[in-house]
Amino acid sequence: MIKKIRKKLPDTPVLLGGGANGDNIYELLKYYDGVSVATWIKNGDMKNPIDPDKAKLFMAEANKAKEYKNRN
Repeated sequence: MIKKIRKKLPDTPVLLGGGANGDNIYELLKYYDGVSVATWIKNGDMKNPIDPDKAKLFMAEANKAKEYKNRN
């Protein structure tokens, strides 16, 4: 679906409202301009504090995606 949106609205920012995690953020940010991440980074419960290891993984993958977009 995002590929169709990008073809019709190439300059419109598109944000993903959920489902992002450390395993898929690299691929997601190839197409989306931003994402919302919540329960994954808090180990399944919004009442939990942010898991620092998951935050580091998430940001490392997000930064890789940013570098990819800058090259392409």
